[in-house]
Amino acid sequence: MTKENGKKEGYRCNRKRCTAAKTSRLNGTMFSGSNLLYGTIVLLAYLFLLGVFFGGVVTASGTCIQTVAHWFRIFRRVIVEDIEVFGWSSLSPYSSYLIGGPGIIVEIDESKFGKRTHNRGHRVEGMWVVGGVERTKEHRFFAVPVSDRNETTMREIIKKYVHPESILYTDMWKAYTKPGQECVAGHWTVNHKKWYVDPKTGVHTNTIEGTWNGMKLFIARKRYSKVGIFESLVECAWRRKNHGRIWDAFWEAVKNADFQSFTHSPEEDQRRVFEREILKEVKSLTREEEREKRKRNEEEWRETKRQKREEEERKEREAKQKKEAKETRLEAMRAHARLVALGLAPMPPLLRNSAPRTPVSAPPPPPAPPVIRPFQTLPTARPLPRGSNVSRKSALPPLPPPPPPPSLPHT
Repeated sequence: MTKENGKKEGYRCNRKRCTAAKTSRLNGTMFSGSNLLYGTIVLLAYLFLLGVFFGGVVTASGTCIQTVAHWFRIFRRVIVEDIEVFGWSSLSPYSSYLIGGPGIIVEIDESKFGKRTHNRGHRVEGMWVVGGVERTKEHRFFAVPVSDRNETTMREIIKKYVHPESILYTDMWKAYTKPGQECVAGHWTVNHKKWYVDPKTGVHTNTIEGTWNGMKLFIARKRYSKVGIFESLVECAWRRKNHGRIWDAFWEAVKNADFQSFTHSPEEDQRRVFEREILKEVKSLTREEEREKRKRNEEEWRETKRQKREEEERKEREAKQKKEAKETRLEAMRAHARLVALGLAPMPPLLRNSAPRTPVSAPPPPPAPPVIRPFQTLPTARPLPRGSNVSRKSALPPLPPPPPPPSLPHT
């Protein structure tokens, strides 16, 4: 290989048959195949590790948002590869992917990333994430997106990420019962319907609940997809693993990462151009499909809105017709009443008594008992003249005869 004239890091093959082949000293590194200055890439990495949002990164670096998104994807892939290769610690006496240990408490819980607030707003397809954190100084944790939360899924996750001699703290979700008995040394639960900390045993899952809160504040809502949420969760674990030395740990991960090698030649360049064109066509087709899907959704929404509006108009029209018919009947009754009052129209027949008639064969009802009114005054005797020989009893009015006995029906 001979150093290429005018190229700082460029080299070309000096054989006669390979004079077109070119390469670079940075081939196979993170900087290969990029037209950006090295200082700009380092600045993007620094802003990424600081957690600056896209708008601030675009303003500070002077690049476009597509370039920032491209390099942020590369940085996340470096972090994911570092966690997949080395786990939490390559010097751990246990497996580098397991958390917990003999007598160490591990809290496990599940949380929904991406959901509607108070069940209002547009529909949101969120992701369920199962995670666990150990009660140690390092607070090592794991977080895995899952499609369901059944017993089989929980058993696989506990076997893969939790040390078998750990003590498990969970809530009373039924999917934890059998895996907690089979996969770990001990399992304690807390009833969240009654309290957050069990007053008798002191069991709680507040540590993992606080971890969920911090992760949801760090991860942007637009990354709540199946692919984006996984990379973001791994990034959170990597940041906690390397807390206090993120800058050095990042460049160590870059050093250990594998990047694609580029060798410039007419054939390779033509192949890359062809692949780039195919990728561009696929992206355009994907955009067209998304545009068509969005258009169909908008048409369905308009059709639903139109049907709902027509239904409301029909109900209002029926209510208006009923009201007009009622007013018409009332007006006709008032006009007829005025004509009856003037003697120009016959009076309508009275309504018949709707009470059922007594059949002829039925026995006559018994006589009603005498009505005794409250505070009824008894008849008083008329005053007698002085010297009269009439007794006082004869001066009283005669009593009414007693009522006849009730007649019994003929058998």
